[in-house]
Amino acid sequence: MFDANILGRLGKDPEMRYTPNGTAVLNFSIAHNWEYRGQNKFKWVKCTVWGDLAEEVNNEGFTKGQLVRVKGSITFRTWQRDDRTEAEEVELRVMSIERTELIDTPLPVADSE
Repeated sequence: MFDANILGRLGKDPEMRYTPNGTAVLNFSIAHNWEYRGQNKFKWVKCTVWGDLAEEVNNEGFTKGQLVRVKGSITFRTWQRDDRTEAEEVELRVMSIERTELIDTPLPVADSE
């Protein structure tokens, strides 16, 4: 796993669910923009918060479009699609999230995934 510190805007309101054994799981995506070799780049970052922290974050009332800083560990999952091709997904397992003030150049709010 790799640690990450990502700044971006929430693509939609976070969604809370519970596993069959009652563990809270909060899912959301953030739009992360950066510049590379003079070109603007953009990527959706899928984020997951587990357990008591998921419930705490859910109660904070984060909403679509808010600029947030998310810290956590990058995880990789692979699975087989229906057509039997292999797929990989990158996900950030969130350890902390905080609202942040606007920075010099406002980040655009991208359409939801």
